[in-house]
Amino acid sequence: MDGEQRPEGGTPTTPVPPPPPGGQEYPPAQGYPQQGYPPQGAYGQGGYPPPYQYPPAPVKKGLPRWFWAILGVVGVCAVLAIIAVAFFGTWFADVLGKPVATVTKFYSALDAGRCDEARSLLTRDMQSVDYCARWNELKAKGTTNIGNLSGGISVVNGISRVDWGLTAGGESHRVGIRLREFNGQMRIFDSTPDLLPRP
Repeated sequence: MDGEQRPEGGTPTTPVPPPPPGGQEYPPAQGYPQQGYPPQGAYGQGGYPPPYQYPPAPVKKGLPRWFWAILGVVGVCAVLAIIAVAFFGTWFADVLGKPVATVTKFYSALDAGRCDEARSLLTRDMQSVDYCARWNELKAKGTTNIGNLSGGISVVNGISRVDWGLTAGGESHRVGIRLREFNGQMRIFDSTPDLLPRP
């Protein structure tokens, strides 16, 4: 086995030619770099490979997921708020708005001299008092206005109570007015003290 070198395992390897005389190395074959060195200019100026660079991160298109989650929660809350306002707004208008509107309409009708309209907002028991004549007497005595809501509104078992304040004959007058729906129309059926003070 001339020219073949066997490693310790015993398998032959490619023959290695003996070194040239005088301790010189063979020149590299054409087209091949010198053993142990990269070809000139292969890695740029210093002959070292460039440091490893990670590939650029993929560019995500659109908005992040957390943004869409927050937007969804806000949207659901907005829809629920609109539904609640629509429901409770209607309820407040029916339950609390009608009594206040009726009392305002009653005093406005008295002030405008529309006695029949004012009387139609009272129950039969309350119609026995001539509030139109009383209103005119109070106006002649001093400042008299229709007033406004001066306290609270309460509704218990279909009976509404409205606390009203007005100026009658130049004096402040507060009255608790009780109303109830009769035949689909809200009517005044009681008050403490009277709807108008005696002149």
